Amino acid sequence: MTQSLTDFFREKQQRSVEESRGVDWDARKREWLDNIARLYELIEASLAEPLRQGTALVSRQARQITEDHLGTYDIEDLILIVGDERVTFAPRARNVVGAGGRVDVRGERGEAMLVVQPSPRWSVVESKYPQLRTVPLDDATLTELLQSVMRT
Repeated sequence: MTQSLTDFFREKQQRSVEESRGVDWDARKREWLDNIARLYELIEASLAEPLRQGTALVSRQARQITEDHLGTYDIEDLILIVGDERVTFAPRARNVVGAGGRVDVRGERGEAMLVVQPSPRWSVVESKYPQLRTVPLDDATLTELLQSVMRT
């Protein structure tokens, strides 16, 4: 017998409520925002010499994100400026499959993705399909990432 759409939605909603009980969504949001702050500190530390020399600048731009369970919250994009070119590190979401959050990196030549993994550790996504493959974010992988999204 076919279930009515109303019954189907009611059951889905009930399962969602039951699955969400016991999850401290405020703590998850705080953890996500702390991870973003650590990412930006890591990026700025890697760029310390170019920033000191004035060959690169960083700024922040506030915006809002809305996510299921976390609601609408304020977050900042990190913007790297080198000459007339910009690279934006834009937090996308905390609630993503297979990671504790995602940041999209956009430059004039392309896009890349960073994810936070347990411990917490930031990684560069090398490929998503057929299986998620990442490498830890460090000075060398940040350099490769920036070279891949910026003009040559």
